[in-house]
Amino acid sequence: MRKTPNKTPKDPETQSKILSVCPRLLPKMTLLFISNSDFSFFLFNFCKHFLYFSETLYMNAFLKRLSLKFKLMILLIFLTSLMLSVYGFLALHDFEKDKISYVTETNASQASSLALQIKTELKHLIERIQFLMRGYSIQKGKLHPYTRRIFPNETQFKALFVFHKDPQKNEYILKEKILKKNSQISSLKPLQKDLIREALESDLSIGLDPQNANLWFVGLKFKIKGLKNPLVVIAALKSPQFLSHIYHSKVQDSYLFHQSGRLIIAPLQPASFLSRKNLENISKKLQSSQTGPTWGREITISSGDTWLAAASQVGYGDLFVYSLIPKSKALQGVYILMIKSLLFIFMLICITIFISVLSSTQLTSSLKQLLQATQKISKGDFDIEVTPKGEDEVGKLAQGFKIMTNEIKRLLAETAEKARMESELKTAQLVQSNLFPQSPFRKNHIEIQGYYQPASECSGDWWYYSLAGSKLIFCIGDATGHGVPAALVTSAAHSAITLVESLPEMPLSQIMDLFNKAIRNTSKGQVMMTFFLGTYDFNTNILRYSNASHDPPFLLRRKKEQITKKDIHLLMDVNGPRLGEKEHVQYKEAQVTLMPGDRLVLYTDGLLEMHNKKGKMFGERKFLKSLLEGFNENLSVEETIQKINKDLSKFREGAELNDDITFFIVEKGLAA
Repeated sequence: MRKTPNKTPKDPETQSKILSVCPRLLPKMTLLFISNSDFSFFLFNFCKHFLYFSETLYMNAFLKRLSLKFKLMILLIFLTSLMLSVYGFLALHDFEKDKISYVTETNASQASSLALQIKTELKHLIERIQFLMRGYSIQKGKLHPYTRRIFPNETQFKALFVFHKDPQKNEYILKEKILKKNSQISSLKPLQKDLIREALESDLSIGLDPQNANLWFVGLKFKIKGLKNPLVVIAALKSPQFLSHIYHSKVQDSYLFHQSGRLIIAPLQPASFLSRKNLENISKKLQSSQTGPTWGREITISSGDTWLAAASQVGYGDLFVYSLIPKSKALQGVYILMIKSLLFIFMLICITIFISVLSSTQLTSSLKQLLQATQKISKGDFDIEVTPKGEDEVGKLAQGFKIMTNEIKRLLAETAEKARMESELKTAQLVQSNLFPQSPFRKNHIEIQGYYQPASECSGDWWYYSLAGSKLIFCIGDATGHGVPAALVTSAAHSAITLVESLPEMPLSQIMDLFNKAIRNTSKGQVMMTFFLGTYDFNTNILRYSNASHDPPFLLRRKKEQITKKDIHLLMDVNGPRLGEKEHVQYKEAQVTLMPGDRLVLYTDGLLEMHNKKGKMFGERKFLKSLLEGFNENLSVEETIQKINKDLSKFREGAELNDDITFFIVEKGLAA
């Protein structure tokens, strides 16, 4: 790569040579962009040449005396011409690619649709031929009398011919035929050998009467048990429905070909002429590039013309449908658009020249004022007055300078206040983290471990456990929302449980009433909390619980065999209003006995309602799947929690949390 000179030539002769080269700089840079797909390489070279060009202009004595107004006008015209030229080229190039892609897809769609129609009609005909051949007598070479009786009612059939192979002549001869009344089928003989050969090779063959466009033949290989050589049945048929789609072309021409290259059906009046030789050439190239049931490509014929071709496999008898259109015909709209675009670009350049002359004076004067204002701001002086002289971009920029200074002053004050609030939030977060259990619980064959992840600095979720005499108290709550208000409610709940620890014999209903009053008095009914409270008696193995509209926990009972979703018990025998919702509430309690190996799972709704980046919700189904897998695989409580966290992270895909996630597991060990 040629390096840009570090010093500008100062002698007049060298400057004159450089200026003579500058007018040729624009087309060279445009060609550089077109010929190189790496935009960064183009941008680097453009900037290098443009800076060198600008520096040379400034070194010229004549150009140095030009005002900023004229320099700006020259620059606007130069850049506008360059960008419009490049944009026009790229836009037309992309439009041409899109147009070719669209026509190719349309071609493929038409070929596929026509192939499907042909396949459907052939399938019906094959079924009818097989039906008519039922009861065919090999020894007599005769059709069943029932077939002869119903054949006149077959509306699509004109005749049916059955050919047997003659071992002596080693060729197929006509053994049986049936014709409708007044039907003369004289055109079969020229097509007979090709139809029989293709039917034997491909199980099915098609031929069109060259004298009657509405008469066509279908040959079918017919195997009969006990007969060494298969029969060939040829049916003479009325014009099929798909024939009109091929005969009458609109834009694309459709053809029906055999895999061998034999043209079976062609348009009566093709939209675009193709010689038989070119058709066969296109057929060979399409066959050699087959990538699936339907495919397409560009093909250049011997005359140099390019065609957009698509092909689709019928699925019977090695038949293919081709859809063809000349590329020049497909791109007629692009050529018209190219002419219009050139006229439009020329008009824009003229308008740019006119506008640049009118606006340069006002623009440069406003820029001087803005330059002075910028210098003051750079020195920290925000007390500036910029008078806008218009409603254009420069005038709005002048207004923005004034707004900007006021915003900077305000933001400086807000930044200080925000820093203070963030410090207080971190302190609140640290305080709230102490409200949660700091370590797992393991005692008397009972183990408790949990997981907690807040959606913001302060959380509305809270869980806790505590020993009170011979009882283990544990609870989980979810305050409405999250943030500081919800965190204050969890703090009130924690204060209430410290009182309960000193009163181990207090009934569960009174404990719930105590929590309700604590939340009610703290939030004044503005923030409420769903809550589940349980007490486990180590002496009796009885778990008593009460619920305040919280999601019921899952109880997994240990069995000899693996458990399923149906074996999971929900602790939902009692339920009451949320804490803080009503002043006077009588909460009920229920009880259940924990057996060795039982596992109780408590959670908040933020876990089930967690969404990933695609907007899908984690849901109860996936949560239960993780629980059951951990339980049936005999994973420990800690391993189960790690598995759930792994499943949550994999599903979440780094998406932002909308709600806090909290859950914990209580397990009664098998040794108890």
